[in-house]
Amino acid sequence: MVRGGYKQTEVGLIPEEWNAVPLSAVCSMKSGASITSRDLSSAGRIPCYGGNGLRGYSSTSTHDGEYVLIGRQGALCGNVINVRGKFFASEHAIVVTNKYKSNIVWLSYVLNRMNLNQYSESSAQPGLSVSKLTSLQIIAPSDPKEQNAIAEALSDVDALIESLEKLIAKKRVIKIASMQELLTGKGRLSGFDGDWAKLTLGEVCSDISDGTHFTPNYVTTGVPFYSVENVTADDFTNVKYITQSEHNVLVKRCRPERGDILLTRIGSIGDTRLIDWEVDASIYVSLALLKINNKVEAKYLYEFTKSNYFIKDILSRSLLNATPKKINMGDIKNVTIKAPKSRDEQLAIARILSEMQTEIARIEEQLSKSRKLKAGMMQELLTGRTRLV
Repeated sequence: MVRGGYKQTEVGLIPEEWNAVPLSAVCSMKSGASITSRDLSSAGRIPCYGGNGLRGYSSTSTHDGEYVLIGRQGALCGNVINVRGKFFASEHAIVVTNKYKSNIVWLSYVLNRMNLNQYSESSAQPGLSVSKLTSLQIIAPSDPKEQNAIAEALSDVDALIESLEKLIAKKRVIKIASMQELLTGKGRLSGFDGDWAKLTLGEVCSDISDGTHFTPNYVTTGVPFYSVENVTADDFTNVKYITQSEHNVLVKRCRPERGDILLTRIGSIGDTRLIDWEVDASIYVSLALLKINNKVEAKYLYEFTKSNYFIKDILSRSLLNATPKKINMGDIKNVTIKAPKSRDEQLAIARILSEMQTEIARIEEQLSKSRKLKAGMMQELLTGRTRLV
């Protein structure tokens, strides 16, 4: 039974006031013009767009107004962006102009949802055909007011997403600046003025070991088995598993415990994760396990491993030309750290930096939810399942 107010068409169920039409009914498309490197190096400041987005600047423009650009060739083939003002579009981009009062912003969301890269034609250099794109079927509200309402609603969510992205970037810059001050002693917290020490990981760790050098027999369920991917993604939920009996053998040599630090040493170098949960797991050879002694607080050391000072030092001791890149276990112990001698100051610094990261993570979660909200809204609004007019 057809839902009231909707009709069945060749593209599915759509609102009665909507129509299934080719893209050519709501817009025109044209490939950009040729441009040379000499043109790009000229003194002009007019944006020049190609298949991979902004390529540079040109002294001449071929368009002035509000358009949609589609990457025609290159790594971002099928990529859709909105452009306003004067600009030059190269032959690697397709310029989209709206027709018959169709809303150009609404159109950009429609094109984004179509995954245009799938229509790339095979050749020596795959690319999109204008004639093929304009023949593709879409569904469109016949009333421009409904297009406008959809465009406005989705634009509001995009504005929220952009504001969250900018806020995260700002918070990260602030944290990096704070790390530069607090983890080097250049900036001191109120109430602290004692000496700092330069130590090595070998001096602040009671033991540094790596995981098993043999690929275990994985099972569907069992004991978690961590590898470099879990640390780099900070994801200890989606893990591989080994049997309890194999785990019992492996932990005799290397047993992860709460308060230890995992450090990537093969493939990715220097990424870390403080084990701040009760853990019963084994690790692979790609990870080193740092067991911290009483010379430094584990939380402070973990924050220090995120600093540029630590990263540069550990990379300088690594075999970056190896495949995959790696750092030998013997070299890890020589990586240097800086720390205030006061354990209270160490904890105070760690707390401040941890709170900053928690705030960033909170905003990142909000950003993730906003992106999911946008995806859901596009699914509802661009198909007519939910109406705004």
